[in-house]
Amino acid sequence: MLSKPIGPTGFYSLSSTTGTHTATSFASYQGDVGGTGAGQVIPPKAVRVAVSGQPAVINFGNNKTASNNSDLLMPPGTVEHFKLDSTLVTTFQLVGNGSNGWISITPVA
Repeated sequence: MLSKPIGPTGFYSLSSTTGTHTATSFASYQGDVGGTGAGQVIPPKAVRVAVSGQPAVINFGNNKTASNNSDLLMPPGTVEHFKLDSTLVTTFQLVGNGSNGWISITPVA
């Protein structure tokens, strides 16, 4: 699937501690948000998540902790697109033990 980046990519090393990324748009991605006038930065509606080296679990939502027992598993070497319905926050965590695992999260159109 082709996707157009509309904001900065978060690139993180995976660990057993939950990490957090908040998706934002570039300042040039502007429009009329909620009918309040043009020139506002439009929030992202989707993210592209890529994992390499080690598996990760991801979760979408504020004040959440990614869990090996209940969240989305991302095997290493995979890329997925997810719609952001009610939050801009993605949490992530390494599955099990390991090193050299990475995750990137990019807001896309």
